[in-house]
Amino acid sequence: MPIIHSPRPVFSLADAARIARARFGIGGDVAELPGERDLNFRIDSAGASYVLKIAHSGESRENLELQHAALTHLARRETGLTLQNAVPALDGGTLVEVEAPAGGPPGRHWVRLLTFLPGRLWSEVSARRLPRAPLLESLGATLGAIDRGFADFRLPAVRRDLKWDLRRAGWIRDYLHHLEAGSRRELVERWLADFDQRVRPALDRLRQSVIFNDANDNNIVVGGERFAPLVAGVIDFGDLCRTNVVCEPAIAAAYA
Repeated sequence: MPIIHSPRPVFSLADAARIARARFGIGGDVAELPGERDLNFRIDSAGASYVLKIAHSGESRENLELQHAALTHLARRETGLTLQNAVPALDGGTLVEVEAPAGGPPGRHWVRLLTFLPGRLWSEVSARRLPRAPLLESLGATLGAIDRGFADFRLPAVRRDLKWDLRRAGWIRDYLHHLEAGSRRELVERWLADFDQRVRPALDRLRQSVIFNDANDNNIVVGGERFAPLVAGVIDFGDLCRTNVVCEPAIAAAYA
């Protein structure tokens, strides 16, 4: 499974403000938010807040439309979840395409506007100093509700060749040569062998469905009181896929 890297977009705050106003009719104060491969900008406008997301040039329209469809489906199936919503552009669609500005990597980028989910990221919460049981229980309840809502989500696009699908963890074997020969490489090789011999065959016997698949500490939004926080919701549905349901708590536990 090849690893394909697209350059991160280069857009300024002024570029983001111009796109938001021209394509979505939204103006206001603009601030950049963290993002791994995409650019994210918070826009505060007349009592409402939004996130303008500019995808890297290698992102497909199909994947972004899948995320919007997933949010719409969950909002209908699990009304207790707090979710972002895709905001229509002036042309009525939820995706617009823009040209990269001069001075950065050339290309065209898909842009969308989502409602802002207030709160703190899990990575900003000192969970070790707080009552952990309620916080962890709220994380489990949120992910359980998401996966319950996805039980009948059957768009063909969810069946995809995604390297972050734990069922496909063996792809990393092709990159072991980047590790120096010795104890570190031997450790990875031992775990890969265990995955092939014990884990992978067992996964074929376990339940499969669509899952969120990315409950890392920068995708979990925490709300509530500062000294008694609870999970308010999640962001970034870019890695959702159909796989084993047991992968959901495994991923969440690895990060939490």
